Amino acid sequence: AMSLESRRERELYRTGNWIARLACSPDGQRLAFFEATQDWKTAVVKTISASGGASRELFTLQKGQLLFWGVGVSWTPDGRYIVIGGRPEARDDTDELWGIPVAGGEPSKISLGIKVRQLSLHPDGWRVALASREPKGGNEVWVLENFLP
Repeated sequence: AMSLESRRERELYRTGNWIARLACSPDGQRLAFFEATQDWKTAVVKTISASGGASRELFTLQKGQLLFWGVGVSWTPDGRYIVIGGRPEARDDTDELWGIPVAGGEPSKISLGIKVRQLSLHPDGWRVALASREPKGGNEVWVLENFLP
């Protein structure tokens, strides 16, 4: 963290792994991100306090699952879930969305049957808009309702 006014820096988190798709919680108190080993054999969704401290693992991808970096990491407006995208084992023609409960528990998963390019959560927290790439070319925009419990 760096104060632009004082120019003081403070380290929040350090790792020898890859960190990607940093996202701030709606209340500004926590950060979420992907962390993956250099060989990509392990990928984890983690959170840390925006003021620093120990990280917390929320979700570890199983062998064969791949993160979909284009979707990134998104917090629901109420801060209860983190939404990520991924690809099921041994598939490259479809993507999945996972809603990961921040308080712990099993993720909600939906297999889409399409390839996702971008994702945006609606402020009401019940709808997800996404852009899809068509196999024969072109793009579509989709809105999913009631994705999370």
